[in-house]
Amino acid sequence: MMMPSPRRMTHHRPRPVNKVAALHPFFLVSLALLKNGLVSSYYVGEHVDTTVFSAAGKTEALKAQRPLFGVDSSATFPRSNDQFSLGFEEGFHQLSWFDPTNLGKLRVTFIHSKSGDGTIHSVSSEPIMKNVHDEYSRHHIEIEYQWIEEQPVDLRAGCIVMFLVTLVLSVVLILQTCGLAEDDYSPEYDDDENHSTRRGAGLEFMDERNSLALHAE
Repeated sequence: MMMPSPRRMTHHRPRPVNKVAALHPFFLVSLALLKNGLVSSYYVGEHVDTTVFSAAGKTEALKAQRPLFGVDSSATFPRSNDQFSLGFEEGFHQLSWFDPTNLGKLRVTFIHSKSGDGTIHSVSSEPIMKNVHDEYSRHHIEIEYQWIEEQPVDLRAGCIVMFLVTLVLSVVLILQTCGLAEDDYSPEYDDDENHSTRRGAGLEFMDERNSLALHAE
């Protein structure tokens, strides 16, 4: 009589640890720190890089048209029929697009800090509309630059602290995940699986012998 062979016992091994996923916060903070380091630093009275965007493309503003870091000033730009926009620090801070048809003045406000290296935090704008009648206003647009100093904050030091904390947390997460994976794995799994395989092979051999003996009879 043939006996059914027992099922082989299978054991699922723990999945490999995804170390790249654990380092994602580390990479994000590194990117933020790098971005903060790429922002230009200025001293009071230094010209800020200014780019004029229009339908024809982009051009660099003249030195007399650029804002002075930390100093209120004004400048004039030639008026055209096309919409335009202004960008500062090589386009890092860019304003929205403006229609120059009835634009009398454009007020640009800079939020900055003088602590350590002078840094521009944000830029906003306020268009002042009016009917243009005089000959000078028909060909020129006045840009008014205003500066508001923010409370001194060491952003670079804060980013470095965040970077170090995230690095430590990422390393701890990887070590804990690796430790849990090692705890879940046991060499007895391989021994049990090999034993079950050998036992199954032995029972199959006995079944074949019994089948041959029955045919012989």
